[in-house]
Amino acid sequence: MSLVTEDLLQLFEENIERCGLVNSHGGHMAYVNSGGVFPSALGDYLAAVVSPYSAVFHASPGSVCLENMVINWIGRTFGFPEGFAGNLTSGGSASTILALATARDSKNVKAVDFSRCVVYMTQIAHYCVEKALNTIGMREAVRRTVPTDTSTYKMNAEELKIMIEKDKNNGLIPFLVYATAGTTDLGSIDPLNEIASIARQHSLWMHVDACYGGFFIMSNEAKPRFRGIERCDSLAVDPHKSLFIPYGCGCVIVRQGSKLKYSNALNRPAFYLEDFFKDEREDEPSPCHLSFELSRHFRGVRVWMPLKLFGLAPFRDALTEKILLARYFHEQLAERGDFQLGPYPELSVVVFRYAKAPNDTEKFNEQLLDSLMKDGRVALASTRLRGVYHLRVCILCFRTHLKEVDFLLEMVDKNVETYLKSVSKKPWESQQLS
Repeated sequence: MSLVTEDLLQLFEENIERCGLVNSHGGHMAYVNSGGVFPSALGDYLAAVVSPYSAVFHASPGSVCLENMVINWIGRTFGFPEGFAGNLTSGGSASTILALATARDSKNVKAVDFSRCVVYMTQIAHYCVEKALNTIGMREAVRRTVPTDTSTYKMNAEELKIMIEKDKNNGLIPFLVYATAGTTDLGSIDPLNEIASIARQHSLWMHVDACYGGFFIMSNEAKPRFRGIERCDSLAVDPHKSLFIPYGCGCVIVRQGSKLKYSNALNRPAFYLEDFFKDEREDEPSPCHLSFELSRHFRGVRVWMPLKLFGLAPFRDALTEKILLARYFHEQLAERGDFQLGPYPELSVVVFRYAKAPNDTEKFNEQLLDSLMKDGRVALASTRLRGVYHLRVCILCFRTHLKEVDFLLEMVDKNVETYLKSVSKKPWESQQLS
């Protein structure tokens, strides 16, 4: 027996919408979430209904031109010079695979040398780099963990230089440095300009993970911190994070676009595509020549539609608001005097822990997070700074405003107060955090 539309929608609501984290809710401050801007969803609906074959210019010239328009805007936003190329991917993991495969092919590294190739990253680099190395066949590559500065958790450029020189002297091949513009744990931005100079001096490929933090470059509050990003060889950035659109759209940009094309070129003719490729244009490259994907979703419209409808100003303002809200949250906790705080936020991530628990501090902070999550009105996450457990707030949803941040502060205060009352009572009177 078939279900009517109302039954189907109820099933969806009960089993998906209201089951688990509501990613687009203003109280979601846990992971790096996606905002779900409505015009983006509308554009995606149109793309799904029309379902153009957006991988090849001949099949759908309009969709290819639209995606190239989006990619060109992203590249210019980050200051890349003429000649860059890019691709709209499913997200940061796919973008990183494309970038690292391009680096491998550009450096002409052969399989026999993979075990001598060295990749440099910090301890808080996103783990997608590990998966990407494995996927492109470089599982054997040497991973070096570059120390971070004690207070800022940024990559120490001087230590990077020392490690590269040491590896060269030991007969290894310094291959790639993986810098981050907005770490997931802290929102910290590595010293990109210094790293770029070191990479050029020693002929390393420089990749920048800007998946979370990249589009904060649009805000005047953050733009100066991105100095040097335009010098990297490749960049991964996710519109489905700091552009607030639904999940499913990342972007990779390669400074020398010909290298991205070379890495994804067809090594033999596909006869069934002969007619498709007869009217290819250099100024409108087909996505299939810049990625491993052939069948693909028309992703560009979900970025293009909200930008065309609203313009850039609301996005800039929303990003600036998130930075200011993170600073506010950090400062409010600092005024309380009972919290140990991570670095002052560069972007929109704050890490903290209650530091005056009379008993096991780590256990209390774990209970504090558990209590907040069980309440269900706000969502936080956790991380570790140099092995120490902290709670982590990431303010990124476009629906998160001062009201939601003040409510989070209220909830933290309430749960800390409940705990302190419980430990002051006799054992048989104690209670759990509420």
